Amino acid sequence: MKAASSIGNDLVHTTDRSVTGTITDIVFDTSLGKSEFYLADVATEVGTAPLLFSSSVLIPDGDAVKTSARPEDIAGRVKSTTARLPVPVDPGDLPSSLIGPFGNTIAPSMLAALFNARNGSDRPELPGDDKSLPPNFIRAKRGADDTVLMSLSQADRARD
Repeated sequence: MKAASSIGNDLVHTTDRSVTGTITDIVFDTSLGKSEFYLADVATEVGTAPLLFSSSVLIPDGDAVKTSARPEDIAGRVKSTTARLPVPVDPGDLPSSLIGPFGNTIAPSMLAALFNARNGSDRPELPGDDKSLPPNFIRAKRGADDTVLMSLSQADRARD
């Protein structure tokens, strides 16, 4: 059975029938040519959350995938995930890419966009975000009640 064919299959626990879910994605290690982690939307008595499972705790079984992970660990991970509040992240605040250890390329702005899409958040409204401004212009405060319209190219030359 190919690992990719398990996407969409049910996830069931080997001993605890209250732990159920659906496999939604797979993380492959291309250098080894095998699946490393499975992403599943897991439902337990404490809630529902997306969780990553190591392939070492999963057993393919026909049209289902069984997990031998401890039910207490799964419930704890679901509980800690559902307790988080969705906080919108502005992808524009993050670099477009980073070179990590061993030359791995990471895209934080893409991660932020995926995080926002996953929890239903939209890009946060920026303070002073004015849709009527021409492109590449901002409003800057000159005094307590005085604002000016300034080109972004001039912003670096502005003085306090």
